[in-house]
Amino acid sequence: QSTAVVVVPESGQAFLIQSASVTIKNINIIPTLALGSVDYGVDVDARYVALSSVSVQDPLGKITTAGVRISSLAYVSYSSITVNNVPGLVIVGSGTVVSHSSAVTTNAFKPALWLDGASSNTVTGGHISNLASAGYGAYLSNYANGNTISQSTMIGGSGYYGLYINGSASNSVTGSYIGNQADNGFGAYLYSNANYNTISQSTITVNTLSTYPALVIALSSFNIVTGSLLSNRGAAAKIINS
Repeated sequence: QSTAVVVVPESGQAFLIQSASVTIKNINIIPTLALGSVDYGVDVDARYVALSSVSVQDPLGKITTAGVRISSLAYVSYSSITVNNVPGLVIVGSGTVVSHSSAVTTNAFKPALWLDGASSNTVTGGHISNLASAGYGAYLSNYANGNTISQSTMIGGSGYYGLYINGSASNSVTGSYIGNQADNGFGAYLYSNANYNTISQSTITVNTLSTYPALVIALSSFNIVTGSLLSNRGAAAKIINS
């Protein structure tokens, strides 16, 4: 049985990867004792990089940009990201596969998982959660098109969303749980040209005390919700100018 190596970065990035076909495995990244701020736990700026059993834990909020940032064509498996003041996992390119991994943040207004202009990526078996009083679970924005999220859990915070799709199209969410831990938050929210997205075989729900809709589709067209359970005390779904 292998033992994970503990890395305590002093500043910058714990791992900045700029060469292709690199594998990082069995690493615990803990910037608690860092002398200064740390931009990223892991910053991947190359293709065909694999992160396996990598843990980024930042209980004191030393990381200033993101727990893990991925460009394109990377593989993340059995990994865990828990951060304080920043997004957990940020994907900005295409073709990345994330499996059986978790991304958690405790920062209001920052997403645990952020697909920022990122297309054709796959997340499966993920646990995505924002533990702050307000904040996004999973956030797809800036033409993040053609992504797939399956068999995953997405939880948001007060006034925000378990899943928020903004200006991004043709994404698929299947077999997943989308919820909100707060009394006044949404489950899933598709907004402003979030077109041709599909949610299937999923549960979309909010806190039992909430009167917010579990699902909102606003200023968006040609979306499909099928074979799914929508649940809350008030309106389960709300369609606005769509």
